[in-house]
Order: sequence, then C-alpha cells, then structure tokens
Amino acid sequence: MEATEEEKKNDELQEQKICPNCKTVYYKKASRYCSRCGSKLTTYEKKVTLESKKKRKISKAALVWLYLSILVVIFLLIMTNIVGPTDHQTNESDTTIEQQPDSIQLSIMEDANISFEDLKKLEKEFELKVVEIRTGFARFEDFWYSSPLLAIVFTNDKNEDVIWGDQGYTKWRVIIDNEISPSLPFHNKPNFKDPISFGQQVSIDNTIFLSVKIESNMVKNQDIFIELLTEDGEKLCSIPVKKEFKSSKEISRFR
Repeated sequence: MEATEEEKKNDELQEQKICPNCKTVYYKKASRYCSRCGSKLTTYEKKVTLESKKKRKISKAALVWLYLSILVVIFLLIMTNIVGPTDHQTNESDTTIEQQPDSIQLSIMEDANISFEDLKKLEKEFELKVVEIRTGFARFEDFWYSSPLLAIVFTNDKNEDVIWGDQGYTKWRVIIDNEISPSLPFHNKPNFKDPISFGQQVSIDNTIFLSVKIESNMVKNQDIFIELLTEDGEKLCSIPVKKEFKSSKEISRFR
C-alpha cells in the first residue's frame, strides 16, 4: 500500500538528528555530536512515534463515535415507525377532529344563531347530542304580552345508556339588556332513573313555566336571550330568541 504524506514525513523526520542546544539539523548517519557547539545530537524517532500513535488513537475513537451516532439515529427512526405516535399525540389529534362541527351541528348553529363552543357545552352537560333547538314567543290573547319559548331536542349517539343526574336541575332565565329574570326549571325531562338508550330522543322545554311576560313592543325592538344555567348556577350558554310568535295551539306542538 502506498504510504501517505504524513507517513512519508514521519519517515523523513526519523532519518534526521537535531542539536538540542543550537537546533542544527543533521542526517541520522552524521556524527553523534554537533559540529558547532559540541552538544550530543538527539533524534525525532521517539517523539514522532508517540505523536503518530496518539493521532491514530484519536482518529479511531472519532470513527467509533461517528458509527455509534449513526446507529442510534437509525434505531430511533425504526422505533418511531414501529411504535407510531404516542398517546399524547393521538389524543391531540382526536381532540382536533372532535372540535370540528359536523353537518347537523352546523345547521343548528346557523338556525339557532349560537356558537360551536356553546353547543358543545350543552352536549357535554347533558351527555347527549343536540339535534334541534327551537325558539320563539308565546303570544297571549290580549297581544300586549309575550313569553319566550325554548325547546332543545337531544339524541343518544353513544353505544351505551345515559342516565341523567344533575342535568335534571338545569334552569333557564331571560336576559334583556341588563335585566335578568328569576331562574325557572325546565319541563319534559326524563326520569332520573330512566335510561336513555342508543338512538332515543328526549327534549327539555319551558312551555309550562311561561311566567316571564314581556311587552310585545319590547319583543320587537330588543334582542332577547334565554340563558341556561347548571344546578350550581353556572352559565351554560345564551340562546337568542327568534321573533316568531306562536299561538296556543302551536305551543302544544312546540316541544
């Protein structure tokens, strides 16, 4: 094998001697003493050999670390493909998918004029999927006063029964500007012990408790909301009431 430049240089240095006093360089075959100062000459042989061995050791160590680093990277890439995303990454992905409204939710949001966040709060509270929200006003015979109406229809889209608990104590109240009516219970809730099976529809409404009366002129000129509250009085959402007037016969079919 052809010698490298470094090896040739080392061989050349090993053929030389140097005066430790005046630094004069001689060939190895020269006399043992410096012709200028008489000092005993030394050779490069020992120094060159040690430095060469040291460089070789460093070079080998660097190569070993390089190979080990490459193997570690390859191993990590293989394990990533085999194991797949972590549970945390999967949950984030699932959450992102769940946060996108489906066609039914989009239709409800547009018709009821509520946000997706409020719709999700309702579904989380009742543990059911909202399929319809109806609002309007019950008009009394004298036409001077009207009462806001709200009905929410749910369905069980889970593969297991749902039994309502605290949801049975959900209440509603009316908001007009800064005026707030007393809170009242809903009607037509399923019994707390009755299971709601897959595909079954249930509803809540306020058609029986129409004690909140609003002047008809105010109904036409003001934005009126029905606010839903949990048992603890925490706000679930506010639903704007459509300016649609229902007769007594229509109220019975409003649920």
